[in-house]
Amino acid sequence: MLKVAILIPLALGIVCCVSAGAQNNDDIPDREQLESAITLASSTIEDRPEDAIAGLLEVYPLAIQLKDTPKLGRIVGLLGVGHYYLSDDASALTYWKEALVLAEAFDDQEFLAGLYNNLGNGYGEVDLDSSFYFYRKAITSYQNLGMRSETADILANLSISFYEEVGDRDSAYFYAFSALPIYTEAKDSIGISNVWAQLGRIHAQFGHPDSSIFWAKKGLVLSRKISSTRVEEMALDALRLAYFAKGDLKNAYLYLDTLNQFQLELGETERLAMVKDLEAHHSMKMKEIEIHGLETEALTHEREIKRQNIVIVSSIIGFCLLMFLGY
Repeated sequence: MLKVAILIPLALGIVCCVSAGAQNNDDIPDREQLESAITLASSTIEDRPEDAIAGLLEVYPLAIQLKDTPKLGRIVGLLGVGHYYLSDDASALTYWKEALVLAEAFDDQEFLAGLYNNLGNGYGEVDLDSSFYFYRKAITSYQNLGMRSETADILANLSISFYEEVGDRDSAYFYAFSALPIYTEAKDSIGISNVWAQLGRIHAQFGHPDSSIFWAKKGLVLSRKISSTRVEEMALDALRLAYFAKGDLKNAYLYLDTLNQFQLELGETERLAMVKDLEAHHSMKMKEIEIHGLETEALTHEREIKRQNIVIVSSIIGFCLLMFLGY
């Protein structure tokens, strides 16, 4: 599982400071609603991405109404994360590219670093040059920010990219083992379990089934302990590969069946279909808002023209009256 950044700052007060310039007291409840929605979505997006997406779409128009670009950027970025967790990589990449455009309008280097990481993930299957370009930018950004533990995410993602996209097992192994001590130092359980499961897959490809089973089982146990469905899925896949490499078909098919059942229980297809319906409704709503805004603008323009015409006619009449009186 490629590890994505949730795209939310450690202190949301930072965002408030960025966007406080144009706010008044009447805006405060709306801004608090936005902040609350972003916080809730970021905490639930891995386990319940469809609920997180629904909540984000609900407050999306509010962010536009308030012209709060920082929060709008995070909403769009989180929508990408939600689609990623529903295995809809194409939509995730689209949202992250849109978030990058918004992010360039405000200065939050931590947000940008996480976004670079996600774009590296998003481009992984479609453009490896772009993928590695954004990974490099993410590493540089995290290093400049002194965020050492976050660089482990990039190393782990590079391991998976080299394993899945390039087919370079040696590089995949190197990056996985480079990430592991950093995760261990940071006590990042998700990162540790992710690397363990990845090492299980790599060793299976190396033809080391016993080592594969050792690492994959460690990843499976920890992933279930911390309820990380993505890592659990990868660990089950690693065990399937390991037992096939070992020639133990009984256990290989056992883990294959477990993996298939697990994926059915995730119900990603049904959940994604529900999200697509929500987004279609959201798109219609945004078009209605846009049309209403254009109509309001046209009406205001028409009123202004009428007002100007009245002023012009009044001036002409006044001028003629003065000329008549003068005569």
